[in-house]
Amino acid sequence: MHLFFTDDTFKQQGVSRAGVPFLCDAQMRLVDAPNRYLRYIAIISGKTSSPRTWETYGNHLYEFFSFLESNQLRWDLIGIAEMAAWRDTMRKRECSRSTVNQRLRCAQAFFQWASDSDLIEKSPIATVSVRVTKRGGLLSHIDTSANRTTANVLTLPQYEAPPQFIHIRDAFAFISALTSHTLKHMAYLALLSGMRRDEIISLSFKVLPNPCGLDSRKLVPMRLDANLTPTKGSKTRTVMVPYDLAAALWNYFCMEWPLRQRMFEQRHRRETTRLFFVH
Repeated sequence: MHLFFTDDTFKQQGVSRAGVPFLCDAQMRLVDAPNRYLRYIAIISGKTSSPRTWETYGNHLYEFFSFLESNQLRWDLIGIAEMAAWRDTMRKRECSRSTVNQRLRCAQAFFQWASDSDLIEKSPIATVSVRVTKRGGLLSHIDTSANRTTANVLTLPQYEAPPQFIHIRDAFAFISALTSHTLKHMAYLALLSGMRRDEIISLSFKVLPNPCGLDSRKLVPMRLDANLTPTKGSKTRTVMVPYDLAAALWNYFCMEWPLRQRMFEQRHRRETTRLFFVH
């Protein structure tokens, strides 16, 4: 089994669709059902608009269909025993419980879609009713669910591990050890503004705030426009940047960025709006 992703030459109804995952078997033949589902996830469903989410679905189905292929099983003829066997092989490979459960839920969603699309009669994955703890809310007194929901019988029990935090002293020591000014700026953004990795890597200079004339004692707002800079869920949001960091970034943009931009254009024969150039 092989996992690939479309580029911008792939079009649906005349619209370019890059980043859509698709599977090919060992003979490089397209695998119809999972590919139809992945196109549904990436193109039809409004709940999964992020290419990172599409990639996750693709990886989970790649894992599942690789198991089927290696054991010469047909996806539309398997039952709960084969699904349990897949789960147990992942545990033998020391996959974490959360990873196993995520893959099982992805397979469950695929089978539910296949059932709704009349590709199979019913899903091979059984569910049970379980009691859950819910926080009381404004309308909790009219909740008729009795604190019960359905759960996949194959999923493993999970225990939430306490979060691990890096001490601020260690974080600054790490940044101080970096020799690249670019990497230092990126690290400070991650530490002091809470920006995500993809947001920092693809940050557009067009959203960079000019701190000139602003109060140096206050944080500087930076609006991450989703049309210019990739954000989670493609939602525009605002992050607050310390004044000193905003000033350092603006100085970098005015002094260093033009030279780096020319080097980028000479190497790639195109322009870019990215603030950072990392090779």
